[in-house]
Amino acid sequence: MRKYSLLFFSFFLYGVLLAGGQHNTSSSDSYKPDPYSGDVVPILNVYLGPSIYKTATPSMSFFGSYEIPAIDPNLTLGPEIGFGMGGNINGVSTSTLALSVKATYYADWLIPNMPDEFDVFLTSTAGLYILSGTSGSSGLQYGNYVGGRWHFSENMSIYGQVGYGNLFIAGGISIKF
Repeated sequence: MRKYSLLFFSFFLYGVLLAGGQHNTSSSDSYKPDPYSGDVVPILNVYLGPSIYKTATPSMSFFGSYEIPAIDPNLTLGPEIGFGMGGNINGVSTSTLALSVKATYYADWLIPNMPDEFDVFLTSTAGLYILSGTSGSSGLQYGNYVGGRWHFSENMSIYGQVGYGNLFIAGGISIKF
């Protein structure tokens, strides 16, 4: 699985470094991460999904991330925090705290004539997790995902992602500020 994550991350970096200038430049009221336009604002994502840490059984995790436009017009960076409950290791119930940095690259330009109401993106996270209920174990975590967003109003969107990392599948909402 590490080979696939490394391959995915390599494609992600390739897209970030070489795809500049190929993004959709149409203007609309929907969120487009373009730090060069005057109406760009950060976005908050709130989502949940099943998670697995270390040797714990699956649990349900609640995550939030804050995207801040950075460097490339299609790239956002920001913090991510997650809380998980319900897993267990060797019969001991655990809860999890995860703190990460999240990079999201919007690849709308890959799909010709994609409506402005939709976004597709690649996401990578890196950070650490802390398990409670055990001997206080902690460790590094990382993840790579592909996802999408449907803007059903000017300030709110439905958010979803799948991949490998702290959450294998997640869904939630995005709020534009």
